[in-house]
Amino acid sequence: MGNSYVSGKSTTSQGFYRQHEPNYAPTFDSHSMIFEPSNAYMNWPITSDPECEHDGTVFLTLGNYQYGQLLHKRPRDIVQNMPNDICMETLCHPLIQSNGVRCSNQNIRMIECGIAQTFLVTIDNLVYVSGNSFFGQLGLNHAKTVYEPVRLNFAFDSQIIEVSCGQFHTLFLTAKGSVYVCGYNYYSQLSISETWMMEPTLVKDLDTIHHVYSGQRFTLFQTHDGTILLNGDIEETNLPVNRKPVFVQDPTDPIRRVACGDCHFIILTQLGRVYVFGRNYSGALGLGHTEDVFDVTELSYKDIVKSDTIIVDVQCGDSHTMFRTRDGMIYGCGYNTKGQLGIPHSEKENFVATITDLKIQEHTGHRITDVRCGRECTVFLTDKNEIFISGQLWRDQCFQQKPTKFHHPIFEKKNICSMAVGGYHVIIYLEDKFIKDYSIEFEDENNTTCQIKLSNITSIESFIDGIEKHAKLEKKSRKQVFYLVWNTNFNRFEFICNIRTIPSQCFVKRMIGTLSEVVSRIEPSYHVDSFVGM
Repeated sequence: MGNSYVSGKSTTSQGFYRQHEPNYAPTFDSHSMIFEPSNAYMNWPITSDPECEHDGTVFLTLGNYQYGQLLHKRPRDIVQNMPNDICMETLCHPLIQSNGVRCSNQNIRMIECGIAQTFLVTIDNLVYVSGNSFFGQLGLNHAKTVYEPVRLNFAFDSQIIEVSCGQFHTLFLTAKGSVYVCGYNYYSQLSISETWMMEPTLVKDLDTIHHVYSGQRFTLFQTHDGTILLNGDIEETNLPVNRKPVFVQDPTDPIRRVACGDCHFIILTQLGRVYVFGRNYSGALGLGHTEDVFDVTELSYKDIVKSDTIIVDVQCGDSHTMFRTRDGMIYGCGYNTKGQLGIPHSEKENFVATITDLKIQEHTGHRITDVRCGRECTVFLTDKNEIFISGQLWRDQCFQQKPTKFHHPIFEKKNICSMAVGGYHVIIYLEDKFIKDYSIEFEDENNTTCQIKLSNITSIESFIDGIEKHAKLEKKSRKQVFYLVWNTNFNRFEFICNIRTIPSQCFVKRMIGTLSEVVSRIEPSYHVDSFVGM
């Protein structure tokens, strides 16, 4: 769900951005913001017309809108008369506006979703919030529900690189490694002394923090050396801990991702090792039993997945966990009461305690490139620009016991770049499809410039997969010319290519070297052997 609960996975949210590499982050010029002068709200227009004119960027929102987490208001009469079996498309509203928000340039570089709140962060480090603020989790210094995005007027010490949402709390991580918190702190999950904070507050006496993660009653801080510090009451014993070290990474196998559920978390390393911790009543730890685990334990899965692949992504819902392997296979464990695992629900067996092949591709027909978890649902993205949903996306919805394709006419013209999934809502980020076609320029052993045209390149991973297929024809190692496109929506170098038309939200940096050299400079924490072909 967020950062990898990460955004509150029960607190469930999944943001648009990937891990921030500060050593390679560009310096942006300030962009002038042109908002409507009428009031503090954005007043985004709503339209379901796919033919509506726009300039490339679209947010497609669906799910529960009770607290304004879908970034717009809905007529109250529709809320009151909504049937329980309402179709998802009824709740689907592209926010078609100049560049997605009312500003002079493509602006949004990060979107995070919590249980009932949404955070937007611009390249100018402006924060806009919408949704439930009962405990001050929006940081606006009040407890009122915010039905449309409003700016959070707070001066952070540097650029925000991560936002992580718990059910009633929020963490902000800045480029200087500082952590700001707001919201509910009854279980000491914010690592401050106050019971709650209505506006962002700096957590003092912390070492430099590189990543933050949130569960329902707990939070995790990842330090510069890969130590995971636990705050709050993950054991649900009303005996909270504060900055307790629970995991120290192996320097030769650093942490790739941490995903948090309601009361459990999963650690994934670069080499594909998986470590689990927390409550296990739902079997969400995948260990084959339902006993709680409060010492980090490695999850063995080598006898379950293919021998030539590893797990490269993990996401947590409230009480279920999903794993994606390098070859696009999906494995899962935990509660399946609402069909969130994508397999038929059984009254006798409402959970899966062992990490299991869910055979999702039998329903999607295509390779899974991304998976995100809501509180009681799972959203899958395929390499054919298709979205499938299993489980219950919002309350009172008839849940899907198997992955069901979600279609909207805008998908015919737009490429799905990423998704942010909250507790009961989804925000899909789309761009023009032209950005999927690239040509790669390189120099062969005779210093002759050559080009290779690649299609459907949407990430570093898919680029490397494509270029490696062509590189097999070359006998000698050669220097290659790569153009790295910094995508501000993902806050990272998201594409490597030589494209003729650059999207407005990107800028290009030229790098020369072998494939391994370039990859190691972009993602220094990745081992090239494990990175290639993901």
